[in-house]
Amino acid sequence: MNNSSRIQVKLNQNPPQTSDKQAHQSGLDFNWRFPSDIQYAQLDDAEPIVTTYEKITPFAKPSLSARRLFARLAVPVVIALLIGCFLGYISLNLIKNQLSPENQNPSATFATESSGTFAFFEKNINISFIQSGVFSTKESANETAKSLPKGTPQVVLNQGGKYYLFTGIASSLEQAKALAQGIKTSGGTAYWKAVDIEGKSSERFSASELEQLKMLQSNIQVMIAAVAAERMNSPLQEWHTDEVLGSQKGQLGQLIKLNNDSISKFRSYTKSKTPEKLAETEQKILDFLKIYQTL
Repeated sequence: MNNSSRIQVKLNQNPPQTSDKQAHQSGLDFNWRFPSDIQYAQLDDAEPIVTTYEKITPFAKPSLSARRLFARLAVPVVIALLIGCFLGYISLNLIKNQLSPENQNPSATFATESSGTFAFFEKNINISFIQSGVFSTKESANETAKSLPKGTPQVVLNQGGKYYLFTGIASSLEQAKALAQGIKTSGGTAYWKAVDIEGKSSERFSASELEQLKMLQSNIQVMIAAVAAERMNSPLQEWHTDEVLGSQKGQLGQLIKLNNDSISKFRSYTKSKTPEKLAETEQKILDFLKIYQTL
């Protein structure tokens, strides 16, 4: 093969500097030139397409959230605690009742209550008052009471929906009338009125409490007679009352204290004979009657 028929192919080398026109005219030499800027695709650089599938577990149960799980567990626990506290409270009370002195004594309170020893107290008592006024409202009566001279015994009692201002006591209506007329003579305003405090108490009392109330009822009548006799300038030659012992609370406790205070005040008066001590005694009696009425 001669030189005129050869084809030279050179790769990645610099080809001879022969123009396209010269090569075509000679017809003897034709060089294939491959530009150096050709981009070649490599299959190795392509990213493979990968398809992934999630694993499916048959019959899978959904898991409970933490809040729902806590709610399911908390309710039974709370119920169990409440039941335990209730049963513990009952058990503790049973133990206390078994250890109490009442259960060790056959004649204890529980036995007397079931046998009907607890009863209402009959308040029946008649009191004669020196009256300074009668009012339609409690506020009006209290305002008038404030205007009285300092140290004047006074009490406001509700009688039939009206409010009476009483400033003294007497053992009888005739005695109250005489004392009221003496006040009028001195330029004051006074009337007399008999008041019946009667009916049953609003609560039941034990046998020992009923005895205390009967003693208080007797004592207050003696104290009224003693004070009224001093007001009439005819003191009693003899009077006798007993201090009532007890640490009761409520109205009964207040009555016991006022009873003992009135006795103590009157004893002080008999020694000093001062009008102030007698007025203090009368005030304690009026305070006693105010509570006794609502017993």
